[in-house]
Amino acid sequence: MKRILACALAVLMLLSATSLADYDTLERTVVATEQCNIRSSPSLNGSILGTAYKGDELYYMGQSSTDSRGVVWYMVEYKYNPGWVSSRYARLEGGGSGSYYTNNDVNVVYASQGDSNIRSAPDKNASIVGLLPQGASAAYLYSSTDDRGVVWYCIEYEANGYGIEGWVSSKYTSTGYHSYAGN
Repeated sequence: MKRILACALAVLMLLSATSLADYDTLERTVVATEQCNIRSSPSLNGSILGTAYKGDELYYMGQSSTDSRGVVWYMVEYKYNPGWVSSRYARLEGGGSGSYYTNNDVNVVYASQGDSNIRSAPDKNASIVGLLPQGASAAYLYSSTDDRGVVWYCIEYEANGYGIEGWVSSKYTSTGYHSYAGN
């Protein structure tokens, strides 16, 4: 519960310090946490396009994919072409609170592999606080990687008139951007 409150407080503080107009200029990057391969597809089977070294920043292209092991891969720009970097060796940064990417786009998490339990902490044994139904989307706040290398997304989801904040596993979800028309 303390983590959820800390998450909500951090987001509120960031939003109060930054106007929505400022989000237009924020970019998200993938930062290598150690030397890693940049691959042609989001798996260990993808051919190696190049190498990123600890501290290297790569432009995040707004798409991620989860492999059969539950490891998230980030699509990055490498030599003006798309490449993929594993979340085991890199982390996603920038974009303010993570809720906004570019003007009118909201970073979301989709339940892509059936219903997904919303948990109180980024752990498969944490208590269940809600359910993200198959095909539903929730606002993405930020992520955390557990000791198995599985990425967990902190989300905000409204169900039956109540806001739920909690964690969903990347094994059962996908990330993307939802654009709002008109404005």
